Amino acid sequence: CSLFKASRGEMPNEDLRTLEKIVFRANTPHTWPGRNIRSFASLARDIYKNPEILQQKREELNEELKKEINLEMMANSFSYLFTYVRGNIGFHRWHALKYLLFEYEEYLHGCKFSHDAQKMFIKNYHQTAIEHIMPRNLTFWQKESNDFLQGFADEQRVFATNILVNSLGNLTILGDSKNSSVSNSSWNEKRERYRTGSFNEIEISENETWNKQQIWERGKRIMEFLLYEKLGIPQNSLAQDELEKSLFYSSEYYKTGFATSQ
Repeated sequence: CSLFKASRGEMPNEDLRTLEKIVFRANTPHTWPGRNIRSFASLARDIYKNPEILQQKREELNEELKKEINLEMMANSFSYLFTYVRGNIGFHRWHALKYLLFEYEEYLHGCKFSHDAQKMFIKNYHQTAIEHIMPRNLTFWQKESNDFLQGFADEQRVFATNILVNSLGNLTILGDSKNSSVSNSSWNEKRERYRTGSFNEIEISENETWNKQQIWERGKRIMEFLLYEKLGIPQNSLAQDELEKSLFYSSEYYKTGFATSQ
């Protein structure tokens, strides 16, 4: 939104904004070959030893931002995150997720909750955890989850459940103590706890229910924030099928899960 962009544009150090975009590109799977995180340590060391090269490096980084991102490859790579057998899967596995959600928190503060005091800061990073809004234990979520799962054959339902609960829109940040206390609660219980939490939580709590549609809509918003604000690509560059694949493993799984509402 314009308020957020204007406030960010007033930051005195555009070099940091450029670096952040590049770091996000380097951390977004397979969008941008030729750059990895270790290269930034070398860059910092070179500039520290030879400050006179700063302008040269600044120009080189700005040129790098002009390189095109392969969005089809990015969609395939996010989709691949859902295929792991052991450990976290989906966006819960993506190591840049927590930082992105902190950045989305700041975005919400600037765009939607600008009159409220900031509630969560990057200094809280290590005191927070990633929370599944619709939990992996669906004991109190049968109605909400069946809305997505009913179209799948029995042998597909476990995988489809993992896709639903580990999609980008179903993940948020909570303080460690709060995360453990609400993790498997029903939607009504979570919603009440979220009402007074971070801006991520408050935005989530504005929904009357939490099912596949809310997960899709929030995931789409955050994905667009990543692409257009953090990666700096042109608006509406990601095709619908690429978005479906990124958030729900494949267009086929998306269409099966959403068939009853289309």
